[in-house]
Amino acid sequence: MSSKVQEMAIVKMSPAERGLAEWKKLQDHQTALKGVEAAVKNGDIAKAQEAAAKLSSSYPEPLGTVGKMIQAVRKVDIQAAQLAATEVEIERASRASKTSNPAAEGYGSATSTEKGSGALLDVKA
Repeated sequence: MSSKVQEMAIVKMSPAERGLAEWKKLQDHQTALKGVEAAVKNGDIAKAQEAAAKLSSSYPEPLGTVGKMIQAVRKVDIQAAQLAATEVEIERASRASKTSNPAAEGYGSATSTEKGSGALLDVKA
């Protein structure tokens, strides 16, 4: 289907249908990104290139370490892609530890018994 025909089809969609179509496109894009990362980790540059070809042009080129991984795949540089994939994992783990441990960000703990303004309640009592 040509781009013009696709645009016309989208215009005729209800807002809910457009939202669902956008959601599906985003899901496909994320699946392609995961496919690139998995193939890179397995050292399969051909599969990584196949997955990279499925990335939607509707979204901007990824930045940061994900962008470096995609660029390395497009340049057929598996070692650079694997290095970037390792960096992606490190960043993901770092973000996960920050969001799963609010105490590490200075919010105290849910069982804090500190006294004073702004202190959390002692939920053990």
